[in-house]
Amino acid sequence: MMDRAHNVVELIPYNDEWPARFAAIAAQLSAAIPDAVIEHVGSTSVPGLSSKDTIDIAVGVEDMSAVLEPRVLEQLRDLGFIYAPASFADDPEHAFFARIVDDHRTHHLHVVLRGSATWDEYLLFRDFLHAVPEARERYEEAKQALARQHAQHRSEYVDRKLAVVDGLLEQARVWSHSRTSAAAASGAPSPWQDASLAALRRNLPEAEVEPYGSVLVPASMDSWSDLDVSVRAGETFHLETALGSRIWAYQAVQDERQQVVRTVLEDGRRIDLGVTGAEVLLPEPPEDNAVRFDAALAAVRFGRGSDLIGLHLVLGIFRESLVHRMLAADRSASTTHHRTATDEDRRAADGLSLLSSPLAPATARAVYDHYGAVRAEVDPTFLPSPGGLEAVIARGRACRG
Repeated sequence: MMDRAHNVVELIPYNDEWPARFAAIAAQLSAAIPDAVIEHVGSTSVPGLSSKDTIDIAVGVEDMSAVLEPRVLEQLRDLGFIYAPASFADDPEHAFFARIVDDHRTHHLHVVLRGSATWDEYLLFRDFLHAVPEARERYEEAKQALARQHAQHRSEYVDRKLAVVDGLLEQARVWSHSRTSAAAASGAPSPWQDASLAALRRNLPEAEVEPYGSVLVPASMDSWSDLDVSVRAGETFHLETALGSRIWAYQAVQDERQQVVRTVLEDGRRIDLGVTGAEVLLPEPPEDNAVRFDAALAAVRFGRGSDLIGLHLVLGIFRESLVHRMLAADRSASTTHHRTATDEDRRAADGLSLLSSPLAPATARAVYDHYGAVRAEVDPTFLPSPGGLEAVIARGRACRG
């Protein structure tokens, strides 16, 4: 079936419907690959660029083998995506699918390991073209010239275009490095808030997405700042798909007016959303979701010198550790009534030294580690996951020298 797609190269002007077409198929893909991060990439994701009328989609996963299971392949086939194992055969971290309707490639699906070089390049190239008009214009001119030269030979067009893309990627890496270095040298916050806001608007093309809070007053921001966003949407959406990232921890509250979701992403970004008009679909919370969220918040408070609130938060985590100590005591004695001291009583003060001065973001990490170790003693199946907390701390320190 893959050979049915024609070889003609036909570029058309940017179509305002392309983001909506991506959003529609992304929602279906989220059901087939629920733990994936789904991004709109390629020329159809960049306003102003001409393109073949084919939506390019990057799907970031943690386990390639899970996507290639027969059950998942069948679900993708039901959506019209045909697996092409010969494509990118030399890269075990890249699986390619094409959706072909009436001899026309409507979608390309690139499933890659999230955090791999390929994944990073897809996002970097797109963001670079969004941010740098001169690069976007050079790419447009090169594509038009190649399309004229190889109008009847799609494979030749693609091969020649890859050389152009490689050159632009080199410039994109320099651009990305210079932005990061300039922010670090000046002590200014990273521009991740702007990029995250752009991604939300791109992934929710029919919604009204507006920032509020400190991001509107740059002078009030620091390296620990989050992003506050108001979203008015008409249809239900998956939050991880909208954010373009996996959520490490979250806190969600629903009232009569709106749904408020405060997130900590695996890459350390903190984004708070107030959503009206539609339901937000959230991932299944991790076992220690509340502890994770409080640990991230504590790290931020300590990073800003707000030791009172930071200590209040980590004391709550330490209290949860004591709860698991009590469960261990109940299990070892086979009773919830203890008239005499147990081994757990003698270990009750373990970890208190973590709360001594000087308090710092590392205190939050240490207390989370202590909680994880105590809980794992009671439940050996429990696996602490400090990655999101480490990322929060790394982001906060990045611009502080």
